[in-house]
Amino acid sequence: MNDLSDDEEAVARFLRDQPHAQASPDQVAHDNRYLRFEMTKNTEAIRDLLERLADHGYVERLPGAFSSERKTYAYRLTDQGEQALDDALG
Repeated sequence: MNDLSDDEEAVARFLRDQPHAQASPDQVAHDNRYLRFEMTKNTEAIRDLLERLADHGYVERLPGAFSSERKTYAYRLTDQGEQALDDALG
């Protein structure tokens, strides 16, 4: 199992704590000052991080439209992501 980076861990924690258990990249960055800064510096940074987590099977991509500009995805933490987060938190 891959070790989570600090950024990946922060995103996984956010997804785990979401009341609806899913979020868009904008929602992920909203409550985390560091991730929000990364998002404003590079709007694709959070999406890239979520995609990396999805490629490892830690989050699930959910089709949906969160803006009128383009189709995007919501993301949900998977059981494998829960385990990786538990492992990272020790």
